[in-house]
Amino acid sequence: KTTMRASIIFLALLVVGLLCVCNAFALEPTLATSRRVAMQSSFFVPSQWNLRARAPLDAHLTVYVAVKRTADSLESMFELSDAVSTPSSPRYGDYLTLDQLHSLVKVDPGQLATVQEWLCTAAPSHQVLKSTPAQDLFSVRVSVGEATALFGCAFGVYQHQETTQSLIRPTSLFTVPAEVADCLDFVGGLTRFPRFSRHSPPVAATERVVSAAEVPHTTPATIKEAYGIDDVGSNSTGNLQSVVSFLEQYVNLTDLQVFQSTFELPLDPVAKILGPNDPLNPGIEASLDIQYLMGVATGVPTWIWSTAGNHDGDNEPFLKWLLDVELTRHIPYVFSISYQDREDTVESAYAERVCQQFMQTTLRGTTLVTGSGDWGTGCTDQCRRFQSDFPSSCPYAVSLGAVSWLSTPTGPSAATSWSSGGFSNYFAQPSWQSNVVNAYLNAPPTHPPTQPPPSYFNATGRGFPDLSTIGVDFQVMYGGKMIPVAGTSAATPTFAAMISLLNENRLHLGRPTMGHINPFLYIVPTYSSDAYVDVTRGTNKYGCCAAWFNAVPGWDPITGLGTPQYSVLRDLAMSTELFARFQ
Repeated sequence: KTTMRASIIFLALLVVGLLCVCNAFALEPTLATSRRVAMQSSFFVPSQWNLRARAPLDAHLTVYVAVKRTADSLESMFELSDAVSTPSSPRYGDYLTLDQLHSLVKVDPGQLATVQEWLCTAAPSHQVLKSTPAQDLFSVRVSVGEATALFGCAFGVYQHQETTQSLIRPTSLFTVPAEVADCLDFVGGLTRFPRFSRHSPPVAATERVVSAAEVPHTTPATIKEAYGIDDVGSNSTGNLQSVVSFLEQYVNLTDLQVFQSTFELPLDPVAKILGPNDPLNPGIEASLDIQYLMGVATGVPTWIWSTAGNHDGDNEPFLKWLLDVELTRHIPYVFSISYQDREDTVESAYAERVCQQFMQTTLRGTTLVTGSGDWGTGCTDQCRRFQSDFPSSCPYAVSLGAVSWLSTPTGPSAATSWSSGGFSNYFAQPSWQSNVVNAYLNAPPTHPPTQPPPSYFNATGRGFPDLSTIGVDFQVMYGGKMIPVAGTSAATPTFAAMISLLNENRLHLGRPTMGHINPFLYIVPTYSSDAYVDVTRGTNKYGCCAAWFNAVPGWDPITGLGTPQYSVLRDLAMSTELFARFQ
């Protein structure tokens, strides 16, 4: 309690400091005559949103300001990430405390002063809501009148055609003074328009590659059978996992209890709910996530981290959630994040900074798991290029594709047509996957070809997904009824639960958690060919393109490394041969 009280006092003083710094600047528009530059590459309003009126000047917005970290600071964190996540490293698992992490994050004092001057001159009444200690990321509440001065544009009230929800957005590209732009990674909370439903697969939830009435439903029991899961968690190791809920996705805890009873699972309660939860308005996505994270990793204490609302229009409020995570001293070791979007719909600067925040989170020993998307290859206008998924394209997230069982859970699987995969246009191919990805790219040509023309994708980008699990016909208790659900968002809590159980085994022996697990996932086939079951059937041809990826032997950009065999991964995660530090 003393530590928590001290942290609250520190944050309060920090916010007051950010506000009081305005007194150091004369409230003259010293930057008003500077050349202004746009902070976004284009201005776009989705077709479902209509401009209704000019926004009242006394209305308020919450804006997220990301100040650039120094090059030395970033380099130190990336180097440390490699050291603590590479299995052969003598520093493997040397994770950071929150205070140690904060000591690494640094901004240039002159650049921070420029940003503060800009805020104080254009928005003297702004209120800093939350800030990291280094002040590299903070949220600010400003009036529309102040936002107009800050961003050099008018603001309007937009209304969604179907839901009638209204929000305030710029009516043109927003800009900042050039001197300020040089100091920022991005400004968030201004341009994104929310979507109001999850990306549902475009086919029936019971999709099968072949018709087979005997294929069982997907339940915790059939998942455990398919992947050889025989471990359970406990309250004695300090293990902790969490689902992350956005976009007003809430959980009905009664549904969870009925689900647990129906499938003869322990009646484990949710350990903590952070943020709002409306049990009378549950979401299918949130219900799926919590039921299968807890249903597969039974006994592991579980949180629901709810960041409700639409973060002033962001598709997923990653910024608000990541800011909260960075300000929380003790966080779960696994986050299951079942929300994705097309990479090209987010600005590259935004994606890069979010990915850096993911990296910072893994430095604390936490793993982030997400789905690869439910739109196959996707496509841009006239299908000149496939679309990548974000945050799957971030190398510091584990990306999961979806497969279906052809007969029994322990039999062969096939890729689903809507399971997304491909190559990032923002992030370079990380070294830990280069061998398997290059083996795919350099495979001898076949007839008919198994690879699409190279003009469709960026062969030097981060390849995804990393691996796959079952993603169809999940039996979910929703509103008192059992319904089938499908998607890579179903594969996400499935594998996240397996990572929690790997952590359980490690923590039991006082060993570090899996953290940034991708380097481990890609090296294990060197030690055991049984770690994954290769998936060689199926394509992700859903979309408007005339080309797609095929599941082939080895890693491929639809099923990744294949489907995991938990017991083999568990043995390798405890291996003294693979992890020299464990000897």
